[in-house]
Amino acid sequence: MAAAFDRRIGGGRALPYGYIGPAVIAVSVAYVYPLVDVVLRSLQSQAVKGYSLYNYRSLVHDPLFRTSFTNNAKFGLAVPVLLVLGLVLALLLYEQLPGWRIHRALIFLPYVVAIPVAGIAFANVFAYRGPLNAILQSVGLINSPIDWLGNPATSIPVVAGVIVWREVGFVVVILLARLTSIDRSLLEAAQVDGATRWRSHRHITLPLLRPTLLFLALIELITVFSWIFSYVYTMTGGGPANSTSIIELYIWQTAFVYNAPGLASALAVTLLVLVATLVATQIFIRSRVEVY
Repeated sequence: MAAAFDRRIGGGRALPYGYIGPAVIAVSVAYVYPLVDVVLRSLQSQAVKGYSLYNYRSLVHDPLFRTSFTNNAKFGLAVPVLLVLGLVLALLLYEQLPGWRIHRALIFLPYVVAIPVAGIAFANVFAYRGPLNAILQSVGLINSPIDWLGNPATSIPVVAGVIVWREVGFVVVILLARLTSIDRSLLEAAQVDGATRWRSHRHITLPLLRPTLLFLALIELITVFSWIFSYVYTMTGGGPANSTSIIELYIWQTAFVYNAPGLASALAVTLLVLVATLVATQIFIRSRVEVY
């Protein structure tokens, strides 16, 4: 059958193209066509006939867009916390403390939980009449319930804390994989020379983990800009008063609530450019670090 197929497509040089042709068609239908369609829709508006940059100019003067972008940047502040916590936990597991296998499973378990499930569960925990306030009141730490998700001062930190709780398992697993590839004789030699465990990790382990930490930092930045819709939607819905609104949520509201597909497409293209810039930065920095 392969020989017959080879003869039908001309054989020789055309054979590889015959094999990859179906895959190229499938990818084009699944990704290329929707991307082109979104870009074209972003250039169309009810206010201006034909193609124009009207939607993009509207975004520049849109206060909710600026608020959403700023909130995404605020969630980005959770990335350093996530990396430091993941690094500490990975080093503790690497040292194989008592019960480290059980702790490793417990740390990674939240990452298996679906994001909407985690969001709904924590929304109930942090509710005004939820169990957290009840416990804090019962032990005398607070006199009245705290509106964790209804207060602009606490809503973003609470949602960011849930993101850290779920994502830290991924960071720990990646760092552990890199740690296990490090030659232990380097650490043993340092300890023989009188270096403490902390100094050994500081001067040997951390420099070797630098490329992995940079990779994780950019991956998690991409996550907080393009993958936290489910957290915000299930926990706060963008409130109170848009204080937790993010670009993803604004795209959904613009397309399905305000019925403005052109503006929503412009938002989506803007987000795509932002994420593509982060990906390009990751590739550039990683190549430079590997050369270094």
